[in-house]
Amino acid sequence: CRELPILAPWLFPLEVRESLLRYAGFGATFAIRWLQEKAVDERFAQRRRVAEERLAQAKHIGAPMLLNAAYDSLFQLQGQIARDSEVWVGSLKSELARVARDNVLLQAANAMELTRCSPCSLEVQFEGESGFGRAVTQGFYTLVAHELQRRSTNREVPLWAEDESSLNEEFLTPRRGLLLRPLPPDSPHLVEVERRCCMLGRLMAKAMREGFVVPLPLTPGFFQSLLGGRVDWATGLPQPGDGVVGEFVGACARMVTDVDRGSVGSLEEVAADPEWSRKYMQPPGEEPVAPAPFSVFADAASFLETGAGGAPLCHGGESRNVGVDNLREFVQLAADFWLDNGVRRQMVAFRRGVYDVLGQDASALWAFTAVELRRLLCGEDEVYWTEKELEEHISCGGGYTTTSDQIRWLREEMLEMQQPLRAKFLEFVTSCPRLPPGGLRELRLSVHPDPVVGARLPRSRACVHRLFLPRYVSREELASQLHEAILSSGGHHEHNLPP
Repeated sequence: CRELPILAPWLFPLEVRESLLRYAGFGATFAIRWLQEKAVDERFAQRRRVAEERLAQAKHIGAPMLLNAAYDSLFQLQGQIARDSEVWVGSLKSELARVARDNVLLQAANAMELTRCSPCSLEVQFEGESGFGRAVTQGFYTLVAHELQRRSTNREVPLWAEDESSLNEEFLTPRRGLLLRPLPPDSPHLVEVERRCCMLGRLMAKAMREGFVVPLPLTPGFFQSLLGGRVDWATGLPQPGDGVVGEFVGACARMVTDVDRGSVGSLEEVAADPEWSRKYMQPPGEEPVAPAPFSVFADAASFLETGAGGAPLCHGGESRNVGVDNLREFVQLAADFWLDNGVRRQMVAFRRGVYDVLGQDASALWAFTAVELRRLLCGEDEVYWTEKELEEHISCGGGYTTTSDQIRWLREEMLEMQQPLRAKFLEFVTSCPRLPPGGLRELRLSVHPDPVVGARLPRSRACVHRLFLPRYVSREELASQLHEAILSSGGHHEHNLPP
């Protein structure tokens, strides 16, 4: 039952492969734990949910008597579960790590080194805090993910390709996900980057084995590389609109791909098109770029990592100009650097970290596609906000205020949206289906009335995270038009927008 899903994964639905991974992929100890948790959920899920909600409300109110009563109720339920021999076998042996929030990366690396071969589960408690349990341990994995996205952290150890910092100075927030930063073999950072990749592999493997996720917005291409597959140029290289340095490289790769497919003319004909920039450098969901032929961009490009800068792609690359005559060579060298030899040592280190924790059981990961593996290790693109956050962090302009009916209806709709629709809403307004670390506060979302007379659908300006919302006369009309807009093909309705 272990080999067949790896050899022929298409024979098994995703849910079946996930169950096989949980119950047969990590040994008998973790299989018993998963079966026990399933049995407990079937019998006690509703009562446990009520007890946890009661505790959360007591914490919010802050009344000591209510808090003590809520804790007593939860502990009594846990005792009842432990005494139920039909569902409870026993607790999995765990190792406790006490971690300081302000030094979490170093201590996470130490914890992974000390427990990498351990068959026990990892439980984390933050220094100076009394909280414990699965929620706190998941908070540890989330905090590490956020720290790895911190811009200052990445400048010290360049793990990810840099993005534009105009909207978020503190964290990296590329719209399509984090791309591994390719490094030349003589980079002084490479050894430390390898160490961090190995730590990340251990962290993600341990989290997945024990039912947690590390919510890093990695691209599917990262996991395609982990599985040893070839990453397609069109999806692996930075593309216009990703907000990542090197978008010119991706535009050139798409141009060469279009020519090879026969969907356009020759390279010379495509390059001479005065509308080339609008076909290949146009970020989706943003204002149209100025029309220009290929030469306007190529004249400023060399055989460098991003075309404009970075490591040379070949000997003397900084002095070789990019042109139609050598475009294929430029694209091939750039793709090799970004997707193969420039990230090979990083991926080997990450894969080594995964095997450090899972051993031969790591082969079970090959039963999944890159997209499925991303979901298993990084989790769903969960979008979470509260009524208070919506009130505090959505700014208004153009005549709208926080008390305008349209803004109030919008907040109500956003609260009622299910997760998939919330992700699509964010993609419609910001071109990214994930919230950045820090949530709505870091997103800087603004809402303005649409000045276009007779406008029916909401529109967006993704580059500044602005939603243009017509002055609807009812919440029902707003909900209908908003849903139509964000579910439409392409996700954006942005044409001739006001500033």
